[in-house]
Amino acid sequence: MHRAISILLLTIYLCNTTELIELVKIPVFFAHLNEHRAEKPGTSIWGFVVEHYFSGDVKDKDWERDMELPFKSHEHVTNASPVPPPPSQPQLTIATQRQVVVVYPAYINRFHPLIYHPDIFQPPKPMC
Repeated sequence: MHRAISILLLTIYLCNTTELIELVKIPVFFAHLNEHRAEKPGTSIWGFVVEHYFSGDVKDKDWERDMELPFKSHEHVTNASPVPPPPSQPQLTIATQRQVVVVYPAYINRFHPLIYHPDIFQPPKPMC
């Protein structure tokens, strides 16, 4: 029982948040294929798919019927995501801050390394 409910809820969720709802339109695909075969008896499934999915949206006499095919229009996708939409009015929250005072002790550098000694930079002395 719980598994059946889980599958039902998953199906409802996927149909509302993805393009899986388009799979419901598969009977329309075959009905429209039969309509084309009635007009042109030699129409193959591959020719039908190429004409309706890979040739662009040609506005012919049955364009409205073409838009009923699966994955041709994207009007049934809803936004039923678990993340709530942002609020319509932006809410500004100002956090109060405390002033932090840091007292550093006086630093006296009593170490003078040899590299900074002024006597190190002297002109070369002649060799005797």
